[in-house]
Amino acid sequence: MAGPQLTSAGLVIQTVTEIAAEALGQLRTNANQPGLTADPGTPLGAIVQTIADRERSEQEAMQALYTSFSLDASGAALDRVAQAFGLARLPATKSVVTVPVTNTAGGPVTITLGSQLRDTATGEQFETTAAYTIGAGASDNLACVANDSGAVPVPAGITWAWITSGYSAVTFGSNAEGTQGTVAETDAQLRSRWLVSYAVSGAGTVDSMITAVLALAGTTAGRVYENTALTLGITSPVIISSLPAKSFVVALVTTATAAQIASTIWDHKPIGIESWGSSSGTVVDAQGVTQTVYYEPATALTANIVLTVTGSSVAYDAAITAAIVTLFAALTIGDSVIAQRVECAALDASGPDTVLVEANINAAGNGVDLTGIWNKYPSQGTFTINHV
Repeated sequence: MAGPQLTSAGLVIQTVTEIAAEALGQLRTNANQPGLTADPGTPLGAIVQTIADRERSEQEAMQALYTSFSLDASGAALDRVAQAFGLARLPATKSVVTVPVTNTAGGPVTITLGSQLRDTATGEQFETTAAYTIGAGASDNLACVANDSGAVPVPAGITWAWITSGYSAVTFGSNAEGTQGTVAETDAQLRSRWLVSYAVSGAGTVDSMITAVLALAGTTAGRVYENTALTLGITSPVIISSLPAKSFVVALVTTATAAQIASTIWDHKPIGIESWGSSSGTVVDAQGVTQTVYYEPATALTANIVLTVTGSSVAYDAAITAAIVTLFAALTIGDSVIAQRVECAALDASGPDTVLVEANINAAGNGVDLTGIWNKYPSQGTFTINHV
């Protein structure tokens, strides 16, 4: 072929042999010497080979540049391509939790903004997001955020300890389950969301609606379910026994306001089809009529994991932990947590001598898979690795 070619399969570049043959052909034409040769070891052969090697390098650079602006791009290059389509990689978020405290001192105690405390079981550190002055014998609830971004577990009943000194008289109560943070969106997840975004132009489709919902600021997960039948409830992809006939429900995890959510859903809702859910917002349509739009805030489905590992040293624990975090990052609303998949992820990250991994997964960690629930997202709770 003559030079690199842009085909339906992408940019196809030449081999060094093809480039050398093409260069020699051009030389023969330009010099009007059809019998001109460029044998290896001759000056002309060296020149042709140098030209071919150099052009091959340039074509490889051209191919790399082409790839960096396609769906095959990765990292920062993928970010640039996605931005051209109005998409941005979802950043990592931090876990948040409300921690009840009581002042047992004889006078008031002021807890400053950014005061540090830790989960004594995991060592994860948190800080207060506001300042509090607590009177003698009084109680309050501290809003706290994890120091590190990502899936830091925040189950109910954490045993807390102060890192910041001076608060020994402020004792901790039992916290409710917090909201677990998320890892940054992976290349694979961003590519998947990018592909779905092509459906935005079809405003009344499920793909269009979920793409718009996921683009809402503060949204980390979302799913749309629809009942196309004239009977109550659906059984696939998950069971929603009370979903009305000819209706849909948007389940999502977001910090967006009810008005923002309602407006987004309304812009992509098919005419005459009922929205459904436990929460709602209002919008004013083009005819000046106030419309109520329903949706469903999703909550955490906590999976406490206990791995029993045989034949693997503790040196692999960090890799196993990272593999489990990655597995959970790929799950979304309505997905189940399957013990065997957790086991496979752990085995892949473990050592060659590992012969057995058993995963106990559910709220109590007793070995039963967690079946997905339509309005809950899988959340990693406590995580323990036992070596035998």
